[in-house]
Amino acid sequence: MGSNPVERSQVDQWISFGNASCYADMLTVCYGIFGWFEVTQGDWNEANKNIKSNFKIINTHLEGKKWLVGEEMTIADVYLAIVLSNLLQTTLDAGFRKAMKNASDWAERVFSNPSVIKILGTQ
Repeated sequence: MGSNPVERSQVDQWISFGNASCYADMLTVCYGIFGWFEVTQGDWNEANKNIKSNFKIINTHLEGKKWLVGEEMTIADVYLAIVLSNLLQTTLDAGFRKAMKNASDWAERVFSNPSVIKILGTQ
């Protein structure tokens, strides 16, 4: 949750970022990919563009950092990585992730954490 009030507020900010900027677009993209609901091509394209833009924001923020907040993994890291997990396996393909090294390495750290593996398994 963060080690002090400033970090706790930053954790809240990243979770809010996930909720406000990533979650709805993730659903739209996944609905289209997995056929959960019908999605227009235009809506899918816009959502996918937004997801890539948000991944770039995460990548830039992580420059010189291991985690979104502070020196340890927080719930913000876990939450945002989970929101992006299906996309990391589909539309955020290896070529795109290669250009987003900071965010790609961060996601790998989250999903290779023993506590995360214990709950989610391997991704």
